[in-house]
Amino acid sequence: TAKPTTFYNPAQAKPPINIGGNHQRGICGLRNLGNSCYMNSALQCLSHTYPLRNFFLQPKLIESSLQPTNPLGCCGEAANAYAVVMQWLWSGLQATYSPQAYKQVLEKYAERFKGRHQHDAAELLQCVLDQLHEDLNKGGNLRFTLTEEEKAQQEAADAALPP
Repeated sequence: TAKPTTFYNPAQAKPPINIGGNHQRGICGLRNLGNSCYMNSALQCLSHTYPLRNFFLQPKLIESSLQPTNPLGCCGEAANAYAVVMQWLWSGLQATYSPQAYKQVLEKYAERFKGRHQHDAAELLQCVLDQLHEDLNKGGNLRFTLTEEEKAQQEAADAALPP
């Protein structure tokens, strides 16, 4: 029986979700890595956000969506590592999983989460979602600019606001 790798490989024939096992899929705990309960709770919440979870359980979709050259992203590493966590949580292969490889990638790109210190789960959640967004963002370096008409409308709307 194939098991998930420590780093997601889209070239794998089948993701672990198709393997089955002795445990109910989606009922998998995350081991504490020394004060990592803030991270574990955020990952569990995201794991039960079905559209996000379902996306990360589809290797071909992930592979076609990765933007490893996005300068604001994590070279695809954050999305890959997150996919591994989702694959394990939903594989049904074991009751617990250690997200050590994910934490290493998180720390690499968000140094404030290095070490075994307690952090705020909401801050981590914001960081995780931002990393995933940038690793999958196909917009590149596009800049949002207003037309002259839109600028005039915005200025008029701003002027109408009470002081």
